[in-house]
Amino acid sequence: ALVSSHGLARAHSSLASFGHVGAEGEPGIFNEPFDLCIVDEVHKVGVDPTNKWVRAVWRIAETCGTRWAITGTPINDVPDDLWVIMRFVDKDVLGDSRGPFRSRYCLMKEEFFGGMTNMGIHPDREEEFHWVTDPYMLRRLKRTSMPDLPIPHEPQYIRLPMTPAQATAYRAMSKQMMANLDGKLFAAPDVLAQHNACQYIADGV
Repeated sequence: ALVSSHGLARAHSSLASFGHVGAEGEPGIFNEPFDLCIVDEVHKVGVDPTNKWVRAVWRIAETCGTRWAITGTPINDVPDDLWVIMRFVDKDVLGDSRGPFRSRYCLMKEEFFGGMTNMGIHPDREEEFHWVTDPYMLRRLKRTSMPDLPIPHEPQYIRLPMTPAQATAYRAMSKQMMANLDGKLFAAPDVLAQHNACQYIADGV
């Protein structure tokens, strides 16, 4: 068994620095075949398919019979991120190339200055997309996978009054969108900024 950090996998894979596959037969433990590969915190992979770390994970996966991708962090609602992860798990599911994946499943928008932006799953393909990907998704809640964990205490909130200086600054901000607190000047250009500034003052920062 080999336990490695993300950085070590990137540094010791058979990849050239510019992201292309390096020469075959390069020495290094990461170029050996593995029966099983588990990538924890896999949401970090779904960033950029040209990233050397992503390419390293893909290359390691090519020698593995079984691949698991694990994360406790919700994945961004961006289809490209899921494609990067699914290419590690099984590149035949959503395709080996991002172009055909986008053409089939994604709603693309052309930018004013050129280039394309992925706006999400195309409504006409959403049902098919979930039909294809759902069998690969396994969700486990903490209460079902670790039922012996102690129940956390409910938080208790104590409401504290503002200091006289805070109260003065709060009233000034709410009326004039400007306040002075402990020699620091707070200015709010709009209503939302005013609301945030009032909350900031009241929190006693």
